[in-house]
Amino acid sequence: MQNLEPFTIETLLPDLTRAWSADQSIVVFTLTRYSREVIDTWLDEVASLVKQWPGSGSRRLMYHFAVPFKAHAAVSFASRENRFRTEIYNNLLAFRIALIFPNAFTVNTARVLEMRLRTSASTNLQMNIEFFIDKDAGLEWLLNQPS
Repeated sequence: MQNLEPFTIETLLPDLTRAWSADQSIVVFTLTRYSREVIDTWLDEVASLVKQWPGSGSRRLMYHFAVPFKAHAAVSFASRENRFRTEIYNNLLAFRIALIFPNAFTVNTARVLEMRLRTSASTNLQMNIEFFIDKDAGLEWLLNQPS
């Protein structure tokens, strides 16, 4: 079993944290507000992380959206998504993402995000995305993904 506890938690902004598992095989970003600053910082941190990820194994990421999306969050994300897609996705060998949402309605709304992420992937990129309303279930799914 991988050494996941304790996670090392860093506060990037008051509404954005990054947590690494003890063995650095999983990183969890938690967003509790969706201001442009939070969205921009989150995407910048993911971009930096992907470029500096140790080793050549799969990237296991969890994005925990702790509160429901509002319309402005989707606009903020969309404004950055094209640049993010070009700079980051094409540099990945494998990308595993667990998206955690506060309720089933938000999960269904977020299917649009999933379609955008999947179409962002280059043809040689293996992208594996799943949606959850339970953080533990998302973590379990990430742990059961092959390296």
